[in-house]
Amino acid sequence: MRLSNLKFFAAGSALLVAVLAACATDSTRECRIGADCASGVCGPDGQCIAQGDVPGVDAAGTDANTGSDGNLPPSDAGRDSALPGCTPNKDGTITREEVPVAAGLQATYKIATDAQVSTAGTAGAGGRRVWDFSAPLANDSTVIVETLPLKGKWYESKYAGATYASKLSQSSDLIGVFETAPGALLLRGVVTPTETASTLTQLTNTPPVSVLKFPLTMGATWTTATKVSGVASGFTLLTSYDESYVSK
Repeated sequence: MRLSNLKFFAAGSALLVAVLAACATDSTRECRIGADCASGVCGPDGQCIAQGDVPGVDAAGTDANTGSDGNLPPSDAGRDSALPGCTPNKDGTITREEVPVAAGLQATYKIATDAQVSTAGTAGAGGRRVWDFSAPLANDSTVIVETLPLKGKWYESKYAGATYASKLSQSSDLIGVFETAPGALLLRGVVTPTETASTLTQLTNTPPVSVLKFPLTMGATWTTATKVSGVASGFTLLTSYDESYVSK
């Protein structure tokens, strides 16, 4: 597998973190991720954005541009009232219904590079371990990760039925095109943000890559064997090539 595609996979997995991250303890913030809010959208100031104020989504939770619910499965319809937010039931299983992934969500990350941190944690009450990563690091920077609607994008027609697009890496402008299926989060392909012929990338995975498969439980594994075709860096691929993804 190419290193660039390893980055694609890691970025898709990071998106899950944006949805499932732990609850905030900072009393000055109402939210840290979209899942903390009934609307599914947390503003950059740490306050929940009301459903009717979400760009491109009306008060009923549907896409104001397309009149649809963003190609979400039936269980996600009416997501303004059905989102579980940050209230884990601690049953050891994450179901599709517990992952409110859709277009129009965002999460704010604080990222540092070349920083040393301890992942061992400390002993907490009841024999549990506690991890505290709130201490500032020398080169912290704030990065906003967004799930973008496909409406009006040059690649919209290339991925019919896809749910949203999201930038895959801070070091590249490549965008992943994702689909939320009832049992999985799928990576349909990879594109450049603009349709410039000399730098154009528009790759399609056949079948789509299962970035996540539900339900998620400890020890679950899954694989995807896919064929990649399309255009890479301005050059049309004469034939497709194979990629394999193994996830645990």
